[in-house]
Amino acid sequence: MRRRATSPHLLSRLVGALLLLGLPAAASAQTCTTSWTNAAGGAWTNAANWDAGVPDANDDACIVLDGTYTVTVNTFSVNSLTLGDGDNTGVQTLVNSGNISLGTTGSIGASGVFEWRNGYVTAGTLTNNGLVVLTGGGGAR
Repeated sequence: MRRRATSPHLLSRLVGALLLLGLPAAASAQTCTTSWTNAAGGAWTNAANWDAGVPDANDDACIVLDGTYTVTVNTFSVNSLTLGDGDNTGVQTLVNSGNISLGTTGSIGASGVFEWRNGYVTAGTLTNNGLVVLTGGGGAR
């Protein structure tokens, strides 16, 4: 049986590629400038429910705390939104009764439920990997 020589350059590239396979979880972690902290649910507008205060148009808001609860809001504007991320236990529900403005993106993870009762998405892109419940009227502008 004849063995084939492996160059050190090829071997280092292979090792590097194998190491990169372990990185996707770190690369996909969400960035949160303020995160929901109340496992009982409550009003979006209550600063005590967030670790860094009520999110505004400059914030990356995350509702990913383990548990089954509902967050309620009439209208919101954030840079980005993460609702449920698939690694959570329970179901994280966001009930919105008004307009939504996303500076960049929003994502609904596998454990997220977005109940949209009325209003418009005025900016941004919302990606759904969970559940969206539409009641009432609204649309996109």
